[in-house]
Amino acid sequence: MLISFIVSYLGFALLSLSKERHFQQVWPGRKLTPILIRELKVCGWLLLGTSLSHLIQAPKISIGITHLFGIWTFAALLIVMQLTYGASSIVGVRIFSRVFLNRHN
Repeated sequence: MLISFIVSYLGFALLSLSKERHFQQVWPGRKLTPILIRELKVCGWLLLGTSLSHLIQAPKISIGITHLFGIWTFAALLIVMQLTYGASSIVGVRIFSRVFLNRHN
């Protein structure tokens, strides 16, 4: 379940960074291009889909879906709190910065 939480957290982080306002909170002065927006959304949704497929493999699908919604709720709440009180503290931001932003300069 920890792996699913980390993957969900990174997925929600990338989806939130695809919005101009949140992107500017984390990196003021940087430009968010349409290509970068698309890459952020695709990677975010792929990560959320990965966490979904990982949790549905539980012995009972109903237990897996229950865990999925719990993990997604907690991961989204953590992202919201971090964007509110310290946007640069998002864990996946440094990884994202090295991979994506260096290519789009």
